[in-house]
Amino acid sequence: MKAGSLSDLLFRLLLLVCTQAGFAVDTEIQFQHYTVAEGLSQNSIQAVSQDSTGYLWFGTVSGLDRFDGNTFKTYRNVVFDSTSLSHDDISSVIHDHAGRCWVGSNYGGLNLLDPETDRFFHFRHEPDNSNSICSDSVTALFEDSGHSIWVGTVSGLDRLDLPEESDRRPAGDWIARVRVTHIPLASDSTGLPVPYITALHEDTRGFLWIGTEGGLFVVNPDSLKFIHYRWKQGSRDCIAWDYIRCIYEDRTGQLWIGIEYGGLNRLIMPGKVAGQNDWQRLKRAKFEYVLHDPNNQNSLASDVVNAVLERPAGILWIGTDNGLDRLNVAEKEFVHFQHHPDKPSSLSNNIVSAIVCDWSGLMWICTDGGLNTFHDKQHQFSRFQSYTDDPKTLSHHNVWCMAEDSSGDIWIGTTSGLNRFTPGSGEMIHYMYDRGNPSSLGDNAILSMLVDRDQMLWVGLNGYGLDRAVIKPGMPMRFIHMDCTENGVGSDFILTLFEDRDGALWIGTWDKGLRKILPGNRKKLAGSTETRIPMIRFCHDPDNPNSISPNRIYTICQDHTGALWIGSDGDGINVLSAEHVRVQDPDREPVQFAHFRTDPRDPNSLSHNIVMCILEDRNHDMWFGTFGGGLNRYNRKENRFDHFSIEDGLPDDVVYGILEDGEGFLWISTNKGLSKFEPQTVDFHNFTPSDGLQNYEFNSGAYLETRDGHMAFGGIDGFNYFHPADIALNNYVPPVVISGFLVNNRPRAVTAAKEIVLSHEENYITVEFAALNMVYPEKNRYRYQLLPLEKDWIESGNQRKAIYTHLAPGHYEFRVQGSNNDGVWNRKGTGLAIWIKPPYWKTSWFRILMVVIMLLSAYIILHFRTLSMHRQNQKLEHRVMERTEALAQANEELQTALESVKRLEGLLPICASCKKIRDENGNWQQVDVYVRDHSDVEFSHGLCPDCYKEYEAQI
Repeated sequence: MKAGSLSDLLFRLLLLVCTQAGFAVDTEIQFQHYTVAEGLSQNSIQAVSQDSTGYLWFGTVSGLDRFDGNTFKTYRNVVFDSTSLSHDDISSVIHDHAGRCWVGSNYGGLNLLDPETDRFFHFRHEPDNSNSICSDSVTALFEDSGHSIWVGTVSGLDRLDLPEESDRRPAGDWIARVRVTHIPLASDSTGLPVPYITALHEDTRGFLWIGTEGGLFVVNPDSLKFIHYRWKQGSRDCIAWDYIRCIYEDRTGQLWIGIEYGGLNRLIMPGKVAGQNDWQRLKRAKFEYVLHDPNNQNSLASDVVNAVLERPAGILWIGTDNGLDRLNVAEKEFVHFQHHPDKPSSLSNNIVSAIVCDWSGLMWICTDGGLNTFHDKQHQFSRFQSYTDDPKTLSHHNVWCMAEDSSGDIWIGTTSGLNRFTPGSGEMIHYMYDRGNPSSLGDNAILSMLVDRDQMLWVGLNGYGLDRAVIKPGMPMRFIHMDCTENGVGSDFILTLFEDRDGALWIGTWDKGLRKILPGNRKKLAGSTETRIPMIRFCHDPDNPNSISPNRIYTICQDHTGALWIGSDGDGINVLSAEHVRVQDPDREPVQFAHFRTDPRDPNSLSHNIVMCILEDRNHDMWFGTFGGGLNRYNRKENRFDHFSIEDGLPDDVVYGILEDGEGFLWISTNKGLSKFEPQTVDFHNFTPSDGLQNYEFNSGAYLETRDGHMAFGGIDGFNYFHPADIALNNYVPPVVISGFLVNNRPRAVTAAKEIVLSHEENYITVEFAALNMVYPEKNRYRYQLLPLEKDWIESGNQRKAIYTHLAPGHYEFRVQGSNNDGVWNRKGTGLAIWIKPPYWKTSWFRILMVVIMLLSAYIILHFRTLSMHRQNQKLEHRVMERTEALAQANEELQTALESVKRLEGLLPICASCKKIRDENGNWQQVDVYVRDHSDVEFSHGLCPDCYKEYEAQI
């Protein structure tokens, strides 16, 4: 198929007409790149989707990646793990209405991810199962308005009807109840099946569009009837080729079709006819298309169109096999973005496979060489640098000063040469020192510059004094070197140049103080070759405290009263009143300088004695940038200085330049980027090289506001040129997520309930979090707290983790808030409930159990002791009873004996001498014998003491 034969088919909106010659390259877009080096699993990306939380998911040829703006989490197939990804070659990724992630692979069928467990459920082709998908090679996925999942494969089309519990998490029984319906498609002309599905889309009318390798189908989902559109040779109304790569519907309902080797196609619906519905109109639909024209470098970049996206309205982004195209439909113009090896911020690869715009407006361009991002409203900092092989760029990368002439051209002084920059055309003209040309620049190292009201260009050199030249359009520049002796400029090192409102020229030097050329003398130099001119000198006098501070002058500013404010190196600020500014002969009319210096004893004094820049704002406040003391504001009423430093949000305490825009914002260049400052709210919005700045580090004297409100700031790697109104801040409020949770340095899944239960031994935790703003995510900021442990927020800057060790058992609530790159905070944030269970011996139930056990033990002990005592008492009682009974018996026997004795004593006589007793029979016998015979009482025999004495006497 020849492009020339189809030139008359180019649809009217997209006529390949462009007013410019050459290949149009938009230098405004600077792509940020993510590759394997940043954690991407593979540089060839085939699919992209953003989930309901805000994460971005990328399908590559070597795994599935989830991205939170900072780190990639990769899912891959794990051998012998049936819950892992079925295959690493990912062809398509979508997220359905319930937030479930569906992943199609080229060889492993369809996967459904349960995000809470990171487990995959698989849908595979099973020849003997009619409820299985028709192939394991999935090529396209789509969810329709009825929440059915359409699955395109190399062998046909399937529709998955999900169980009614649509919000339920995937599980075995849920998966088993998914119903698979095969949708037959066939060619109208041959009746042969067209199985290879390449793209799926449901339009606003509810019709399903199906791209295949054999043409385009539209299906009525109610009746499953279809219309087949194919390329026909010689026809002007059909699609340009049969291999469909993508289908896209813009905001107006216009359908765009990207075709392999068929360019960009557009569906043309016929007008409405009475009695005809949309389906009948589709049968009469036609197509218009645009192709690449090798003879027109402003035509479509390639006939292979892989992706289409509209952002904003009326602007189409077209991914091709030869780069990214932007089409302004109304203006009928293509602009190309392609890979350029010498430009690191260009597209990383020319094969663009997919395009998506995330919630923040950040565009993601998926290529065979990794991810490319840019914001469609990104900060418009035009950057101009030096390229040694390009004479149209800056003569040197190190920019020290700037000035604007009456024509709007900007003069730029560098370490090596003078540059004349025309903003409208981007033209850059160099002026260099030429030893053989006395009219050339005196030296290439330039420190300061000024264009006065008479269009005289003054150039302060680094070691070679002061040059001047008259600027005349169309005329060559002729530089005249001024006398640098003591009677002239007095120094070879010119740090600053300033013209006051009277037309006097002030010259600040490195080592000879301040010089002044009166207006009349300055005007005499116009058209003259004079190198010496009368000058008024202001030098430091150590014996005069009212003289100017020691000699080195960095900056000069005149306020609304006419007073001159002079910043010095090491001695603070000198102020010359309006009356003294006009003095023409200091010898006759002595001048007095007022001084502001740092006083360590006074916290309201100037914060640093090296003053690099001075500005009076619209409210007549004086602002001072210092070399290490940050930003200072002089309060005239209270005669005090207010200080603003890193702690307040300033990117660095070395301030080189200050400009005020039309809305009262201050733009401040520092050692660590550029800052936009709102004095009323003390809010800083900081910008870095990722925003398009030339570098982090800027230079003193290299700042300029042009007559039309543009600003330029120069530094060590070129300069930036922009209009403040074009620098739109990112107002997107990013979702904040808990992206990871580690217990004793081991990962732990966080459930949807956002509650973690830990044992008392699991008291070393790490909480990882992220604000899902992908626009310069390194500038996102965070604060967190762990309640009730931390009462105040912990400001963590851009650190995305919180670590806690040796947490005591108890209930905690972790809270985190995050901001986007421009300081817009999500103050609702997110949270996580954490319960560290106490050891069992510290639990309430255990304590209650111990009390119960102790009480029960005490009861048992008391019971058994009581029982034992009872038993002992019983034994004692028994013994007492036995002893009592024995005693009673003995007593009874004794009583009986006594009674017997009494009875005998009463009846029988007893011998008074020997105490014998006479028994009943009348016989005398011993008492003991008698008692023995008449009772059980036994008597021992012996002698009583009295008887013994008698007995002893007898012996």
